[in-house]
Amino acid sequence: MSALTVTPPNTTTFQPSPELWRLLATGPKENLSEIAQVPALKAEAASCQRQLEILCEPAGAQVVIGALAPLVIVFGKGAEAESPAFWRVYTDALGDLPRIALDRAVSEYQRTGRFFPKPAEIRDLARPHAEVLRQAAYRAKQAADHQPEQRMSDADRLPAEKVQALMADFAKRMEGKDVLERTRGRKVRPAPCARVDETGMSAEARALLERQGTIKPKPAHQDQAA
Repeated sequence: MSALTVTPPNTTTFQPSPELWRLLATGPKENLSEIAQVPALKAEAASCQRQLEILCEPAGAQVVIGALAPLVIVFGKGAEAESPAFWRVYTDALGDLPRIALDRAVSEYQRTGRFFPKPAEIRDLARPHAEVLRQAAYRAKQAADHQPEQRMSDADRLPAEKVQALMADFAKRMEGKDVLERTRGRKVRPAPCARVDETGMSAEARALLERQGTIKPKPAHQDQAA
């Protein structure tokens, strides 16, 4: 469990209540409903939504360099850390992390690391913090934007007697009408499996095309004429 899951980020602009942070940072997505159904929690989520979005913004190159600077002293990087190429590797790999996640990753590494960290080591430590922070920001926005289900009031419903009268009127107007009349009168084209003549055309297809004027009627055989 990441430290952010237990302890929320506490800044001058963001100081969530323990209950709200628990619902934002931990547990199933159904927590959104709990926040949305409690007016005080929903109002707090709405008020801190923007602060959370800001906390999720990428740290950037200068913040990465500043966060790793204490490790340069601890692990004695010296002249190597003066090279722009050295820092470019770290800023490219870590610049997209939220600042709080990066700071906590560096703090954890100071307690356990034995050598100057590789970018992947810091990123692995920062990932759970970043995921919790981004989840909290997403849930806060969803909870703030949540609208209760609009249910039709009894006043807006048609009385049962009115509904029954409308149905009876419709049945009376449809009485005696053949609703399948157009379907029954529709000509059915021959099936692909119908028997065909020497031209590759079935008798049904030929008759249909002749009626439509697409082809000329097939001439009678001479022996039949005789």
